Amino acid sequence: MARRRSILSIARPRNAISLRYIHCSGVLGLFNAVYEGANTFVIGYRYRS
Repeated sequence: MARRRSILSIARPRNAISLRYIHCSGVLGLFNAVYEGANTFVIGYRYRS
């Protein structure tokens, strides 16, 4: 299960920058027998033409 939460989002008409915190858990071994989880910060940029 992945949870995503946008921490910062800056949007202009054609550009967007976002900072996200993502947590993925193993759900007690339900997926690929993984019991641990993972946390990460992701920076994204989008340009709309």
